[in-house]
Amino acid sequence: MEASASKSAFRRFNCEEVKIQAWVNHQIRKAEMEMKKMEIFLQLTSAEDDSSSFDALLTTPKHISIKLKGL
Repeated sequence: MEASASKSAFRRFNCEEVKIQAWVNHQIRKAEMEMKKMEIFLQLTSAEDDSSSFDALLTTPKHISIKLKGL
């Protein structure tokens, strides 16, 4: 009976470990996507001078907007 209980506990432990690892991986992906968005934003803002950088952001090419949404 003890062996069955320990196997059950081991399975539950493994299941929880998988859930935790999936959550950690998801958080890492979210952080990486946010960093990529910031990189693109900084590239867009530094590519133009200060007076026109806001205009450049408002007229962001569609392919870049799609990339940002996909990240």
